[in-house]
Amino acid sequence: MKNSILAFVWLLICSGIYSQIPECEKILQSGPEIPGRQYYPDESKVDNLPYLYSQWVQGSVNFRNGQIISGIHLLFDLSKNLLIYHNDNLNISEVIDHRLVQSFILTDPVSGKSRKFAWLDLRTFYFADTTGIFAEALAEGNISAYVLRLSEKKVASQVAQHKEQRFYYYPIQMTYIQSNGEFRRFVPGRRNVLRLSGIHKSEIKTFIRSNRLDMKNEEGFARALNYLNTLK
Repeated sequence: MKNSILAFVWLLICSGIYSQIPECEKILQSGPEIPGRQYYPDESKVDNLPYLYSQWVQGSVNFRNGQIISGIHLLFDLSKNLLIYHNDNLNISEVIDHRLVQSFILTDPVSGKSRKFAWLDLRTFYFADTTGIFAEALAEGNISAYVLRLSEKKVASQVAQHKEQRFYYYPIQMTYIQSNGEFRRFVPGRRNVLRLSGIHKSEIKTFIRSNRLDMKNEEGFARALNYLNTLK
C-alpha cells in the first residue's frame, strides 16, 4: 500500500509539475510581478474540482529571494500540487513557478485562520527529483509535522459506452515528521505522539488529558506538537 501511494506521488510530480512549468514564461502583468505561466484548468468531465478550496481565497507568498507578496487571491490545486494566482486586474489565472517559492499562506474563508504550506525537498521522499512539493505545516520547531494533501482522479462510475465517462477527485493525505535531522512518514495517534515526547512524556500526557485532545484529529495532534516544541 505504501509503495503504491509513493508511486502515485512520483507520477503526480513528474506528469504534473514538469508538464505544467517547463520553464518560466513572461506574462503581461497589471499587478504584482509573479513568475509563472498562464493556468488552464482541466475541469471537463469531472464531478468535483481538485482544489483545497472551491473558491479563490486571500493569501500571501513567501519567495526564496525574501520577497513577500500578500493580499492576493490564490488557489491550491491538489491534483498537481500547483499554487495558482488570480490577477484580478487582468482577470487571468497564473501557475506560480514553484521553484521560487519558499512557502505560502491561505486564509480559510470560514474560520479566518491562516494555513501555511511549506516547500519540501523531494529527496526526503526518496525520489531523484529535487523540484520539491508543498505540504501543509501543522507544527514547526524541534519537531515539525507536515501533511501532504493530494487528489487522485478516478472514474466516478461505470457508464454505457455511448455515454460520456465522468471522473471524480478523491482526496489523499500523508503525514510526515521531521525531528533530529530525520524526515519520515508518521501515523498520528496517542502512542506515537508519546514516543516523540522523550523526557517530556508526562507533561504531554497531562496536556492531552486536560485539553481532551484526540491525537488522530489533526487539530489535536497539531496542538500537542506545538506545545511539545515549547518545552525545553
